[in-house]
Amino acid sequence: MADHRFDTAAVALCLVMLGLLAPAAHGGEVHVVPSGLDLGEWPAGRVTEAAAWIVNATDTTARVTGIEATPAVKLATAVPLSIPPHAARPLKLTVRADPRAGDRLRASVRFTGTGVESLRLTITLASAHPDLRLAPATAGDDAWAPVRVAPHWLDLPAAAPGERRQATVWLINTGRRDLDVIAARGTCGCVELPDFSPRRLERDRVMPVTIAMLGKGAIGQLQVKHVTFVIDGEDPLTVELRMPVIDPMESRVRRYLDAIERDDFSTMRALLAVDARIAFGASDPGGPHTRDDGGPIPTWDRALNAATTYESFATAGSTVLVRRRTINDLYRLLDGDARETDVEFEFNEHREITAIRFLPQKDGDPERLEMFLEWAESTHPGSRQTLVPSGRIVPDPATADLWRERLAAWRRAFDLPPVHLGDAG
Repeated sequence: MADHRFDTAAVALCLVMLGLLAPAAHGGEVHVVPSGLDLGEWPAGRVTEAAAWIVNATDTTARVTGIEATPAVKLATAVPLSIPPHAARPLKLTVRADPRAGDRLRASVRFTGTGVESLRLTITLASAHPDLRLAPATAGDDAWAPVRVAPHWLDLPAAAPGERRQATVWLINTGRRDLDVIAARGTCGCVELPDFSPRRLERDRVMPVTIAMLGKGAIGQLQVKHVTFVIDGEDPLTVELRMPVIDPMESRVRRYLDAIERDDFSTMRALLAVDARIAFGASDPGGPHTRDDGGPIPTWDRALNAATTYESFATAGSTVLVRRRTINDLYRLLDGDARETDVEFEFNEHREITAIRFLPQKDGDPERLEMFLEWAESTHPGSRQTLVPSGRIVPDPATADLWRERLAAWRRAFDLPPVHLGDAG
């Protein structure tokens, strides 16, 4: 298993070839809104009008010069159509229902021009018998709502508890008058709008809004929150935020993989900082999780002044190997040294941790532990049952002080060198 310090570029190239490190997608700052139109049923042969908006959230002008689509779809807006920076322009299309009753049209519309080449608009329309009386389709009308928000939901990257993820939505004034955006509210304190302030949104203009969310809740859960925008004289607009909550070590491994891809050595070094120990277990419905905000192991670590350093990261194929060095008052008093464990993380193409294996490299001396337990039992009957009730050390915070007291007395009884205990943290 090669360490990243020797051949980072080769590792990154291998991961890209394996599909484990996909190149970062561009933000797509020119948007078509909505990205899909379902026009319902129309009499065969009938031509109907559909409407969408081109939203330009960049600092340069975008231009639409035409479209590429099935012959049933034609551009009704005069071209070339220029969209100034941070503005929106309506786009009208005509769609002809297939003359063969019962057929369903599905067209993928591609735009030609400057800055719009990556845009796609999907249009679906079903042909009905020409004698049927049908209600007008509403999908096209929706595109002409006085004000809209795009996108309607945000799928944010996974985050550990306390980590922050953010993205941008755009308020689009699609009406015939200026509008006042007077408030924006998140459904909990974990949702932030760092750059929002009430302002007037002029017609055919776009207002970008950054939305940030902090990881919160149980590991492995999908965190779902909402942001509501209040516009004077209009119905409120709501954006749904969705973000998976992952354990801190999984987040650290993902950031490490990102750093490899960027050859970002400063981030790689930062990932080796001292950190609270992370304990993994089986979650329901499966997969690793972290008990990092309560539970016996973190409380046990705090009671014993534990500190953990991740000494190195190494990558091979779909695994990351981490050397973890943990020291606490029990290890200091018993062995005078830290315990070292290699933790192997296996991940999939989505950079999700799928397996964790612990490979002890430097563990305590079992004979030394047994020597201490024999002494403790002889001087304080019942100590063995209290300290190792199942035959091994159980991380019960209630016994932390007892371990410290008995180990210190044992060292004095055998004239072992005194040990400097860790500072409480």
